[in-house]
Amino acid sequence: MKCVIMVGVIAAAVLLVGCGKKNSSPESSATLSSLPVLQPALKAWLSGDNSTAIADFLAVDWSARPLFEAGSPLSLSDDQMHLLRARSEADYRAESYAMSTQLAHLKQLAALVRDAGYDAVSKGDAAQAQKYFTSLKQFGAALDRPNHTFPVQLAGRAYEEYADTGMAKIRK
Repeated sequence: MKCVIMVGVIAAAVLLVGCGKKNSSPESSATLSSLPVLQPALKAWLSGDNSTAIADFLAVDWSARPLFEAGSPLSLSDDQMHLLRARSEADYRAESYAMSTQLAHLKQLAALVRDAGYDAVSKGDAAQAQKYFTSLKQFGAALDRPNHTFPVQLAGRAYEEYADTGMAKIRK
């Protein structure tokens, strides 16, 4: 169990930190747009700051790219995973494991947003609930694209279903 937790922490650190370079040049603002759009929400959630994670998640422009760090297994396509497997079974297994760990983090973050939507519904705040579920639906759609691996696409479809279920509760 300790190994699973340690791998999860390491995978999250790699996903969030990237190369760790700081830009102090005027080009910094240009490179900020190349930061993964999900990074602030995921970073807040990993640090235990759920309210900031939810606020950051709602603030994401889900049409912006990249969603993930370039080196993240979540950013790979099925073709890239197949090429990796052809080169090295061990590397493929390592990437697959890292992907499943990162997908688990995304699932927990999405569940946090979904639950916030359900909470808003129970309080009668349909407008706020709609914001949560709309963002969750857009997140799912951003993942359910052919440039992602099939497991990432399936996760996206699940988040879209979370959102559809939540939206149905608003209408009741």
